[in-house]
Amino acid sequence: MTAYGGSRPSVRNLVKMLRAELAWYPGRPALVGRMVLACMSVMLAAVIFKIPGAVLGAGFPILISRENLKATRKTAFDIGVACSIGTAEIIVGGMLTAGSPFLHVLWVMVSLFAVFYAISSLNFTSASLTVSAVLAIGIEIWDYPVPAEARVERTLYTWLAIVIACIVSVFIETVFAKKNSPDAVLNGISRRLNLIETLLSQTSAAEFPSSTMTIQLARSAAKGVDDLCELLATSSYDAGFHDLLATVIALTRQLVELGSNLVESAPVLSVEDQERCRAIARNLGLVRSSLARMECPDWIDLPFVSQASNPILIEIERTTDLIAQSFCSESFRIHWLLPAAVPTVSISEFVVGALRNPEHTKFAVRGTLSALLCYLFYMSTGWMGLAASSILTCTLTARRLTGAGRQRQSLRFAGFIVGAGVIGLGTEVFILPQLNTIAEYALLFASVLWIGSWIATSGPRIAFSGFQIVLAYSLVNLNRFTINTSLVPARDAVLGVVLGVVAMWLVFDHLWAQTSSASVRSLLLGTLRSVANFKVASAGSSQEANQWLTAESSKINRDIDKLRDLADMYAFEAFPKKPQESLVNRSIQTLLPELRAFLLVKTGLLQHRSMVIEVEEVLVQEVEERASSVLQGLANAIEAASSEQLSSWDVRAEELRAKVSIEETKSRDVKNLSRHTEMRLCASLLDVASDLERRARLNFVLETGVAKVMDNWSVGTITET
Repeated sequence: MTAYGGSRPSVRNLVKMLRAELAWYPGRPALVGRMVLACMSVMLAAVIFKIPGAVLGAGFPILISRENLKATRKTAFDIGVACSIGTAEIIVGGMLTAGSPFLHVLWVMVSLFAVFYAISSLNFTSASLTVSAVLAIGIEIWDYPVPAEARVERTLYTWLAIVIACIVSVFIETVFAKKNSPDAVLNGISRRLNLIETLLSQTSAAEFPSSTMTIQLARSAAKGVDDLCELLATSSYDAGFHDLLATVIALTRQLVELGSNLVESAPVLSVEDQERCRAIARNLGLVRSSLARMECPDWIDLPFVSQASNPILIEIERTTDLIAQSFCSESFRIHWLLPAAVPTVSISEFVVGALRNPEHTKFAVRGTLSALLCYLFYMSTGWMGLAASSILTCTLTARRLTGAGRQRQSLRFAGFIVGAGVIGLGTEVFILPQLNTIAEYALLFASVLWIGSWIATSGPRIAFSGFQIVLAYSLVNLNRFTINTSLVPARDAVLGVVLGVVAMWLVFDHLWAQTSSASVRSLLLGTLRSVANFKVASAGSSQEANQWLTAESSKINRDIDKLRDLADMYAFEAFPKKPQESLVNRSIQTLLPELRAFLLVKTGLLQHRSMVIEVEEVLVQEVEERASSVLQGLANAIEAASSEQLSSWDVRAEELRAKVSIEETKSRDVKNLSRHTEMRLCASLLDVASDLERRARLNFVLETGVAKVMDNWSVGTITET
């Protein structure tokens, strides 16, 4: 859907989304190359030394490899520990229940319950995914009528393949890891500033924003500056320069978020704004140069005559000024922008909280019954080829919200259709019969790995399908130590996924099911009210107040990101939608960019007020109260599903806007930069609030029109009947 009412073809939206997700970004080819190299190493080791269980091992480096060595080692350690725990549980449980069908089925039920409980409590981390994969393979192994020694041996080989994948991935990442240069912090800041500089330089381009720039900014905003903070903490800079960099890092994070919001809202900038963007870009270039030289930049003062009209652009200009000011003003080199450290939760507290939460138990029961339905089907029919893929489908796609689960089911099914159906069957029919050496097979396998790894390094919308492509292809072509030309594995892999999806639809989506509509509605209302009540804490020192301000702003930004994710899941849930659900979804689609802009501008105003030692002014307070009342009214209107709760943009609001405009002109005439910046931020806040109110009112008008059309259609249908 477009912003208001008109619909764009779904195919065009899909193509646009895929183009953005699959676009190149810095570091992506290198990461994909390391993934392919690690997967190839595991595959060759399994084939040469004939290690069973290579199906999982050959694909796990995609889950392990990360952009930095520390994260890779942590993921590998978590996966290795989880794999060891799962393997021990399978061997002990399988041996204790061997010979008794009743005890064996009971063990399967208890194991599935434990896995789904872990998935719910751990929120689907790599550890829970590993346990679920090992369990699915283990149940299949221990259901075959073979001696116990062969079952234990095959289970241990599966464990060995995954451990080899962990070791190889860490080794390759260590070999290719770049040692942190003495200027690693400066280089990280410079890369982010260069990203914003490039964005502002392209505002007059025919395609603005470009898909490549969109995804780069989104990834940079999501990544944040945690890596730079870690590097700064271990650096050897002197105290003064350390504090300067701490301030610049925090401002850089804010600047990237502003750039991401400017791209997200896709504004049509005026000619004056485009010219000002280029001027700000030139100043950012000077900041990057001065950062390398560690000296005050030669600043280009932007003229008072031409001013930016876009609220986000105004805040970008202010943040750029603050970065330059931090270089030149010793008094500004303080830690005032960085949020306080978040207290860590101990393992005992986490375990107690997980055990006391009844939602985890309900989730585990739903998942266990779904997987058990698959188990009973393939065991009763003797169709063992469905075993691993069907149970694994249940564990991998089980999510708390129905929309999230169906999204994963769609991605898994699409990945298996591509990996097993298209590529797997295609290579078996046309390519594999022509291959004679392992080198030729390795080249073919590497090309499939490249496709899957490239997709796996995309955003959360499609990344899950990348691992599924590699896993499906491995299930088809790595199930024996020879070139496989049988079509049965590909058929069983795809049908196993279908069986798992059907079981999830029949059981998981109907027993204690939760839709995203209820969660997204409460989160939207909470976010609107949080932004409305957002202000500097009065208690504590100035530094503590500003740390709280930054931490709270980051928390609200994360809630806005969650709203966008929930809106994506909403499309996978049942139809037709209820009128109130449609209103909430339309509000998210049309209001999120403006809501984030409101938060960023308000944060900028509060930060500016905290830096300027002046008496609290009544005019600024009135602006904040008036702008916040719009969000409060919007939250009340959505909660009551009535436009009467919306705050009207009346004459009093226009008078307040006129007062701000007068003060802005006065401060510009006397060249009072601080006062002028404050009034521009106040004007921007009022403009964004006015636009939010207008958009919200139009949403209610459109929703009323849709409801009338549906009512007329229903009456006409009944009459014809």
